[in-house]
Amino acid sequence: MKKSDVKIFEMAKKLRGLQTASTIAKTLNVKKRTAVNYAWKLRKRSYLTSTGGGRNIKFYRISPLGFKKMDGYSLYELINKYSRVKLGTSEDYIIHSKKEPSPEEILIRAIASNKFRLMLASLELFNRINNWSKLRKLAEHYKIGRNVGALYDTTRRFIKVKRMDERTRKALLKSNGKKFLFGYKIKSKSFMDIEKEWRVFVPLNKQDMEIYHEWSK
Repeated sequence: MKKSDVKIFEMAKKLRGLQTASTIAKTLNVKKRTAVNYAWKLRKRSYLTSTGGGRNIKFYRISPLGFKKMDGYSLYELINKYSRVKLGTSEDYIIHSKKEPSPEEILIRAIASNKFRLMLASLELFNRINNWSKLRKLAEHYKIGRNVGALYDTTRRFIKVKRMDERTRKALLKSNGKKFLFGYKIKSKSFMDIEKEWRVFVPLNKQDMEIYHEWSK
């Protein structure tokens, strides 16, 4: 067993039982954000399951004996792996695949999920894109091309992200996309120019993106 695996196993033994991010932080004498990262590592090794989240307190059940893991990859865990915005939820979205999905697929699935918090946490993955052609093809497959382009332009207002090549940008501008993201028939007062260019209503404002703004400083 690797040294890192031993450390996580010992942590699972120490935290055995029902925990929250706050109790994990107190037990391990770490900050709450670090506690959430540890919870992710425990889940990855099947020592942890969770319930609650969102407006409710999230509870973690931890056992060094482990829990049976569902086949596939958790979209929430994948986003938590790449993004500084951590997701806590009582539900999950399993991608059934033998190979870990690429950042391009994770981002597109998050946007296509029609779940606001999932999409918001995934935007930082624009900085992980290595294959813009693959991103475009996936976006067109899910019929969200213009949505992806609009969210890309919104994200780059707050954090530095990789430059999208012009061929991909032009293709996304011509592609399909829902006019109302997530079913919200709300126009943005903050990103009207982006909405006009991409012909999509962006249900975000500067307050929603403030967490990214803080990291860009």
